[in-house]
Amino acid sequence: YTPDEYVQQAGLHIVHPDSQLDSIARTKRLVEEPGTEVRGETRIRHKDGHYVWMEVVSRNMIDVPGVNGIVAHLRDITDRKRIEVEHERLLWAIEQSQNGYVIIDTEDRLQYANVSARQLLDISEDDDISHLLFYDLAQHVYRMEPSALWAIWPNKHPIQPQSARYLIRPETPQAQVLWLEVIIESAPAEEDKTRLVRLRNVTTQLTGKRDARALSVMVGHKLRTPMTSLVVGAALL
Repeated sequence: YTPDEYVQQAGLHIVHPDSQLDSIARTKRLVEEPGTEVRGETRIRHKDGHYVWMEVVSRNMIDVPGVNGIVAHLRDITDRKRIEVEHERLLWAIEQSQNGYVIIDTEDRLQYANVSARQLLDISEDDDISHLLFYDLAQHVYRMEPSALWAIWPNKHPIQPQSARYLIRPETPQAQVLWLEVIIESAPAEEDKTRLVRLRNVTTQLTGKRDARALSVMVGHKLRTPMTSLVVGAALL
């Protein structure tokens, strides 16, 4: 709107229906308390007909000579609200994921761990994770392979950046073997010093390959044994 258009349009009819009650409450407080500053977020109808999110900072300056009114500053925060919604959706998806996700800082301290990661790293729901180091947690629960890659954690391999790290929990009478692939996801921006780490259960894939290799070796041995017997028998003859 132009200033004149906004003056003509101003009022609750340009405020989104879902934001009107909050706007009324803020206005009521503003009018009743001279000198008060009130902040809020509301959706206002754009001149083109769609709604935009606005941050509204209003001050009651009725008692100030030369002003004698309420001064409001409006700032478009539509992009910020869109990012917040996308972040909430992403966070929901991560929380529901069977993969473990953790965020670590430059000192390897945990900043975030989803439900699956807490279970995999033996972290209780009530534990304060801000003082926990990912490497120490992993080392306490798992065998870490290959050792050469874990020795430079959390850096990537200088020559083979896609090289995989694994956390292995050996089989016990109470639990089956567990293989976790540990993947450091790329940071969204260079200035972001945190790292997103994904823990993916690859037990089925790796044990399947291992069983297939063992079967191949066993079958090969079975096939070679009769021929070996024949060769030895022929030699004796």
